[in-house]
Amino acid sequence: MERNQLKRKAVLKELISVLGLIFVIGLFAVLTGGKSVSVTNLKIIVLQALVTLVCAVGSIFVAATGELDLSIGGVIGIASVIGFTMGKGENPLLILLGGVLAGVVCSTLVGFLIHYLNIPGLFAGIVMMSVGKCVAALATQTTQMIVSAKLVWLDQFWFYALVAVVTCFLGYFLLNRTLAGLYIKAIGSNRTATEYSGINVRKYALLAFVFTGFTAGVSALLFMLRLGAVTSTSGSGVEMDVILSMIVGGVSVKGGTSTKIRSAVIGVMMLFVIANGLILV
Repeated sequence: MERNQLKRKAVLKELISVLGLIFVIGLFAVLTGGKSVSVTNLKIIVLQALVTLVCAVGSIFVAATGELDLSIGGVIGIASVIGFTMGKGENPLLILLGGVLAGVVCSTLVGFLIHYLNIPGLFAGIVMMSVGKCVAALATQTTQMIVSAKLVWLDQFWFYALVAVVTCFLGYFLLNRTLAGLYIKAIGSNRTATEYSGINVRKYALLAFVFTGFTAGVSALLFMLRLGAVTSTSGSGVEMDVILSMIVGGVSVKGGTSTKIRSAVIGVMMLFVIANGLILV
């Protein structure tokens, strides 16, 4: 009986999020005289949302353990600088490789500080966020990191959509179809019970940060393409967009089994529909 009630609550929560998204789209369509739902404007909204969605899918794993990752913006800043340097601003594979390696290392470090050295997550996240901003600012002061014209062919809607879709499917598979994903959600549901059941809680909590770092590295390439360069503000503010998106999408701040990838998709879309609609109004 209790399990059925929990399922009903979860379904109702998701339904409210979907209805909320539909309502917001309809509201701004009326307020803007249909401008917000024009093909051109919808494409702009989706394009902006796709880049943030990649970050949100990764952050979902950390959220599933009951933590909020405030380091994502700083990690993207560091990944952008290292990726650009490795690929010299023109080799997409090297840029992606450098960004992913840097993202995984930085996020893993944050997870290690939180789960192995028992440093509060809020403090560890803010420190990494600040370090990332400093690295991006210092690197761009001494060198102009402008993306080569050779990468213009990747700055297309189809490329962002492809990366976002692949990331969502990968995130869904890892979170719902693997033991690691099951254990990660179990940590958020009841950390003590998970630990007593013989699961290495620290190990799987750290794995959540590893995947977050991977998506941060991928996002670094996407932001680089969107901006055409690495700037002192690369990655700045992304963490707040991601956190707001998850909250709006119905992701529980306590994590657990109710954590779903589709909640991030709904939340990101709603956030950018609202932001775009307010500008048009």
